[in-house]
Amino acid sequence: MDLTLGEWQHRLGEAITANASRRRTPVRRKPTTPPVPATTQVVPTPISADMVRRAFRAHQAECKACQGTAADRDGNVLACPDGLRLAGTYLRLLRQEPERRALRAFFEQERERFDRDYEKRSARGRAADWAAQQKATTGSGQLAKRSGTAVEEQNNQARRRQPGTVSEFRGAGLPLKKPAA
Repeated sequence: MDLTLGEWQHRLGEAITANASRRRTPVRRKPTTPPVPATTQVVPTPISADMVRRAFRAHQAECKACQGTAADRDGNVLACPDGLRLAGTYLRLLRQEPERRALRAFFEQERERFDRDYEKRSARGRAADWAAQQKATTGSGQLAKRSGTAVEEQNNQARRRQPGTVSEFRGAGLPLKKPAA
């Protein structure tokens, strides 16, 4: 630590210039991605003929084999297996479309019929439940719901107790104080 003032100023100047060129590194946060849905939550989209036709046209625009310009070493034109598969799928879906439409309409009608029947049955069941509840809670001896008629009648009587009296809910044989040892 034996430095003169000039040496100390010289070292301080060097340290400032060395540190001045340093920059802190910016913090780059990773983007948060939403969680992937569970396998049971994934709903598959049904394939339509129009979707396959669009995929086939896009494939044809990019594939040299589908355009007829791809050839092997011998000069034979190559067939594109992906194009053939897409074309076959498109034709199959075109043939099956009327059947699929009729099947969808049938299931929609069955769903509506089931919903109507379920609503009727549940309305009848609710009406029967309310009637049973009304029957159970009306009448002179039918006031008990869960704990018995004696408790229900005591609950329905709102009378005041005289100071110093023992409640009827405590039995006469129950000790009120701890016996002395």
